[in-house]
Amino acid sequence: MEARLGRLEEQLESVGAPPDLRGIGRQLQRLQTMESQVEEWSKEVGELQAAAAALPAQAAGRQEVGDRQSAVGTRMVRLIEPLKERRRVLLAAKELHQVHHELEDEVLWVQERLPLATLKDLGTNLQTVQQLIKKNQVSAGRWGPPMASWGPPMAL
Repeated sequence: MEARLGRLEEQLESVGAPPDLRGIGRQLQRLQTMESQVEEWSKEVGELQAAAAALPAQAAGRQEVGDRQSAVGTRMVRLIEPLKERRRVLLAAKELHQVHHELEDEVLWVQERLPLATLKDLGTNLQTVQQLIKKNQVSAGRWGPPMASWGPPMAL
């Protein structure tokens, strides 16, 4: 059990900050695996504690078993908090990457529509005015507002 905890602690230390959303997803999966391992090990420790309690009081090594169980339990408790913290950091990084990606999409959306929005041609006759109105209606229907899902803008 101690060796498994040592390997898990090393794995947790080796988890770095991934550069992209896919990497964050992989890291979250690894973290979930680690968390499930810790849960399984906690159950094992509980079973071992029950077995140790069943040993006769005079049995040789009972004190040593109890001490080792305490040490393993303490290590597991100390491991749970860094796992939670790492999950929080990864979820924040995931959200940051998603917002960054959405902002890039918004910038592209604005750049695509900017030439039409700054068009100075108002039409010189009825036919060109009607064509511009139709073009604007088609463009507005096709493009739609990209930020409809975001809600109202934030006040600065």
